[in-house]
Amino acid sequence: TTIPITTQDILEVIPMEKKICNAPKHPPTMGSSVCYHAFTRGFLVNGILRRVDPSGRSLGRFLKEEVTDPLSKQTNEPVKFFCGIPTEDQADHTFAPLTIGSKLYTLVVQVLPALLGFNPQLAAYLRWIFLRKDGFRGVARAVVFPYPTPTLLDYASTPEGRSIEFSSAAMHANARSMAQINALAMAGDGSLNGVNLLGAKSVEASMGGVQTANDSATGLTLGFTRGGYCRFSESFRSEHVRDNALFHPDDETAYGNFVGWGGVGGSLSLVDRKRNISFAYCPNGSGFDALWGIRTRRILLELQRALAE
Repeated sequence: TTIPITTQDILEVIPMEKKICNAPKHPPTMGSSVCYHAFTRGFLVNGILRRVDPSGRSLGRFLKEEVTDPLSKQTNEPVKFFCGIPTEDQADHTFAPLTIGSKLYTLVVQVLPALLGFNPQLAAYLRWIFLRKDGFRGVARAVVFPYPTPTLLDYASTPEGRSIEFSSAAMHANARSMAQINALAMAGDGSLNGVNLLGAKSVEASMGGVQTANDSATGLTLGFTRGGYCRFSESFRSEHVRDNALFHPDDETAYGNFVGWGGVGGSLSLVDRKRNISFAYCPNGSGFDALWGIRTRRILLELQRALAE
């Protein structure tokens, strides 16, 4: 069952939450699998936060008042990590428009080489997208091959799109600010530069309790912590390698002990708690590159080499 979502639903918050609450479970039976909520998880988090915060703040307001504004004051450097930017404030910032490669570029540079055997991981990714029978196929195709109608990427680059609190797929940040937020939430004891977000025990609890299962949305076997961060090393255990054809053999070295997540286009939000490192990457060009993409792999391999020196 498809439930239409409008811009007004998101702007008014409550209609969006009601539609999520009334939506049928998908898929109806999961068994031992899990399902990655690529778009709706942000609205779920926002709904929980508004109910437990004494002031009833939204995620965007909470981040600004409790995290980014205090960090900016402590470091004398603006921390640009936004979940919704009011239209009247957008003139104070410079934005890199989100773009996606043309269909011709995607076909010639990425798809054909994959089908000819030069990139088996991408070939597996294409099979995963186009052979699916559920509704996610349409979402994936819309992201990979831009249609004449505006896509999420187009909308996120408009003043209205930037103003919406869409934390799952349309936040705005630069890599340095993103890495600072990672460090605050995941890498240490829940504090950074005099700003406290979590206690040390809360960080440990968030980063522990890993559960490994097959994810029906990505087709991968992934291990997620109690706080929802992916521990990539779980995917490269011998019993899971067969399930994870989207990963390249070099990805095990590239990801190492990193925990976190990434996005379509190759964005990365990672920490290595053993080495106390926080790393982020923010591209403005989207395409096939994701957690298992060539761009991501090259960046992380270079990072691992630098850390090993």
